[in-house]
Formats: sequence, C-alpha cells, structure tokens
Amino acid sequence: MSYTNPHGHPQGLPGKVTNLLRQVMIAEIVAINGYQKHILSSNIAAVNEAWYHIMLEEKSHYIIALDLLRKYDTAEYNYFMTPHEINPGPETGQNSVNIQKTQNIQLPSNTPNTSNTPNHYYNIQKLQNTNPNTAHNSGKKSSASSQQNRIITYDKLLILNNIRDDIKGELEAVILYEDEIAHIQQKDIRQALQKIIDDEKEHTEHLTQVLFAFDSDPYKA
Repeated sequence: MSYTNPHGHPQGLPGKVTNLLRQVMIAEIVAINGYQKHILSSNIAAVNEAWYHIMLEEKSHYIIALDLLRKYDTAEYNYFMTPHEINPGPETGQNSVNIQKTQNIQLPSNTPNTSNTPNHYYNIQKLQNTNPNTAHNSGKKSSASSQQNRIITYDKLLILNNIRDDIKGELEAVILYEDEIAHIQQKDIRQALQKIIDDEKEHTEHLTQVLFAFDSDPYKA
C-alpha cells in the first residue's frame, strides 16, 4: 500500500494529524479514479450501478477529510476562503466564474446519505448490452456510453478482475484508516474516520455480493 504505486493506497507514519487527513484524501482520490476507470471499462449495468454508488460515497469521504483539514490547518482554510477565478472554457458553454467561499462547508447535493446503509441487492441479473449504433442512428447526439461502446471491447473476465481489485482496495483502506485512528486524539476526526471505515467495510461486502453474482466459479471453503 503506497501512493507511489498507482494501484495502492498511501501508507506511512506522518507525525501531524493534518497529514493523516491528507493520506485519507489521497486514498480516496485513488479509489475515485479507480472506480471511474472501471465503470468506463464495463458494459454490465448492475456492476456499473454498484461501482457508481460506491464512487459517490468515496467522493463524500474526500470532502469529509478536506473539511477537517481546513479546520485544523490554518493555511489550508485561508486558501479555501480566498476566491479563485475559474475559466471553464468555451467547451462548457459558460463564462468564467468566481467561486465564492463561505464558512459553512456543505457537502455536495448529490452526496449519498449513508447514515442508514441500504441493503445492496441491485438487479444483479440485468445486463446492459448497448447497441453502439443506436444513438448515432437515431439522429441524436451520441452519449458517452454509446461512444464508449464503439471503441472498447468488453471482457467479462477483466471486469471480474477489476471487482476483485476494488475489494482489495477497500480492504487496504480499512487497514490504513484503522491504523490512523489509533494515532488520532481529536474526537471529531475519530468519529468521522470511523464512519468512513464502516462505509469501506460495507463496500467490501457489497462488491463481494456483486462478484459472487457474476463469477461462475464457486467460492467455497
């Protein structure tokens, strides 16, 4: 587990609580990028649905850690409160915007509510076999998924490997975060990190259910 390894999570012994939070953020970025890449490499709707749900929770974890970092790192907070001009460019159809900062840090509106973890039994039997020519032939602008299907050959075995890699990543995250929480005295950070740990454990079980649903090989002791 190392952030020098593109497939691993950060691991080390930072002496400052703010750097522990940065390690959490690094791990969450690794996870977000991994899930996004795997979604783009899969045409199985139920698997993509599971990955997307988990990715949204990883994004919320990143914001949770970032909010705590702003609280405990004065320089980070000051830069957060400094307006930054962002020019999206003509491809977005928007003019340059000035991001206004407020002291009340809000989670994104699309952040999933994980206070009561749902029972993740999606429609696991449903497969998405998108016709790559459908959007093009309909005269409508091609969607990202249709463009993806035209240039990518999907491989179920590789999709299963990606699920197993993600289970590995969730296990690594639990190991990392539980080690970190043992070195943190601040109650609010401990509580937030414990919530994230619980989510990562749920992700492990969720992904395992998806794996068992699509892998025809038996998993028996």
